[in-house]
Amino acid sequence: MACNFCLFPYHIKNIFHASANGMDKIAVYLGTIAFFDISLSAGINAYFANYLGGMLRKAACAIRPYELNKGETDRVTEQAVKLITQAMETGGDLEKSVSRAVDLFDAIKRTEGGGRPRVALFGDIYTRYNDVINQDLIKLIEANGAEVVITPQSEYYKIVADAYIRKWIYEGSYFQAAAVKVLMKIIPAVEKRFNRLFSRLFPVQSETLPLAPSEVLARYRVRNEHSGESMDNLLKTCALAAGDLPITLFVQASPAFCCPSLVTQAMSKQIETVTGVPVVSIEYDGSGSYKNDSVIPYLKLLS
Repeated sequence: MACNFCLFPYHIKNIFHASANGMDKIAVYLGTIAFFDISLSAGINAYFANYLGGMLRKAACAIRPYELNKGETDRVTEQAVKLITQAMETGGDLEKSVSRAVDLFDAIKRTEGGGRPRVALFGDIYTRYNDVINQDLIKLIEANGAEVVITPQSEYYKIVADAYIRKWIYEGSYFQAAAVKVLMKIIPAVEKRFNRLFSRLFPVQSETLPLAPSEVLARYRVRNEHSGESMDNLLKTCALAAGDLPITLFVQASPAFCCPSLVTQAMSKQIETVTGVPVVSIEYDGSGSYKNDSVIPYLKLLS
C-alpha cells in the first residue's frame, strides 16, 4: 500500500512500549492488508468485513438525509453493526444477519424521492471515513443539503484491480497477478447474495471504469507502471463520475503532509476537466482547528 513505510510499525511499537501499563505487551502486525499470510479464512473474513462495513455505511448515507426521525439511522446502524459482528465472531448465519440488518434500515421512516445533490468522498481511506479525523465531514455535508456517496473498500479494489494486474504482469509478478485475477472473478459471485439484500435500500452497482485503465491514466500523463494512492484516486473519480447516478461534487479528504494527497490535489483541475465534476480538497493537520468550512460555499451553491 502507498504508506507502507518500514518505520511505522517500529514507531507504533515504541509508543506502546513507552505507554507501559500492559500496552508494552501489544505486538504489531507486519503482514499485508489481505491477511492471507495468517490464513485463507482470515483473508476472506477481512474482505467481507470491509465489504459489509462499507455497505452498511453506504446504506446509512443513502437513508440518513431523508429520515423523518432525526438520529434513527445512526441508532439502526449501530444495531446492524452488532448483528453482523456477532455473526462473524461466532460463525453464525451471515446472510440471515445481513437480512435482519436490511430489515432494520428498511423500516426507517423517510421522505420519498430523494433529490439531493450527490457529493462523493475520495482520498486517504482513514481520513475520509474516520469521523474524528475529518471532523464529522459526512454530517456537515448532509446538514447543508446534500447526500454523501461513499465507495466501500471492496468497490475500490475492483476499480483499481485491472491496473495493478497489468502492472504486475509487466514486472513479471505473474503469480500475484493470476491470484488477484481469480479473486476478482470469484468475489462478485459470492457477493451476489448480499447485494440482492442491499438492493432493497439503494441501487447496488459496481463502479466500473468507462475506459481501460491505461486510457484513463493517459489523460493525466500517468503510466500503467505507476501505482499508489494518487493513481488510485484518478481511477476512482473517473469510475464514480461515469456511474448511472450523477455526482455533483468531489470532496478530497486528506491528512496534512501526505505526499500522494498533495500530488492528487495538484491534479484537481485536471480531474475536474476529465470528469466534469468540481473538486474541493480539505487537509486535516490534527491541530484541532476546524477545516470543513471550505466545502460549505460549494454545498450552498449546489442546493
